Amino acid sequence: MVEPTPLPIACTLTGASLEERAAWLRRLGEAGLIDGARTGGRLELLFRPEAAADLRELVRAEAECCPFLAFEIDPREGEIRLGISGPTEAGPVLDDMLAALRGAYR
Repeated sequence: MVEPTPLPIACTLTGASLEERAAWLRRLGEAGLIDGARTGGRLELLFRPEAAADLRELVRAEAECCPFLAFEIDPREGEIRLGISGPTEAGPVLDDMLAALRGAYR
């Protein structure tokens, strides 16, 4: 049996592309983020329902640059839950994403 090759834990965005993504996440957070927290290798985010289209775009875009992350969108009454999980080593990426959504990206 051949074991799958683990994906590198690194976002492929750099420089201006990374800054543009952080600015987009900040705007998304300002417009729709209700709450967010990271526990271990999982980020749990709650958004207003009107953010649905932007969340689908977020998942599409982040899956391209961070293929080591898994995404789950769960629409609920009055909110949308977005779960993002990855290996333990992905913690800094999840922290940066949450910081960008909160407008505090370094």
